[in-house]
Amino acid sequence: MVYTFQTQPKKIEGWGIFQPINDKIAKFVEEPNLPQLEEYFQLLKPLRLFLACQLKGQKWLAYPTNESDAKQRFGFAKPIAVHLVTEGAMFESI
Repeated sequence: MVYTFQTQPKKIEGWGIFQPINDKIAKFVEEPNLPQLEEYFQLLKPLRLFLACQLKGQKWLAYPTNESDAKQRFGFAKPIAVHLVTEGAMFESI
């Protein structure tokens, strides 16, 4: 089951812990600490990418470093928007 919420305040960039106010809006509570982020990252499947093009601010377009691995594990090998890239350069592996 997936729920999609609008954030309050609307303009938030970065990681956050949110509390649902109702079925449509979630309120920003606080920024997570490093152990909380690490616990969250452990739930995700890693995919190696290389940065291809900076789009705007901390947003980059990236491409899987291993196309066949991406197709096998995720069903696709195409450019992906990556958010919150604080330091990076074109063709850098992430």
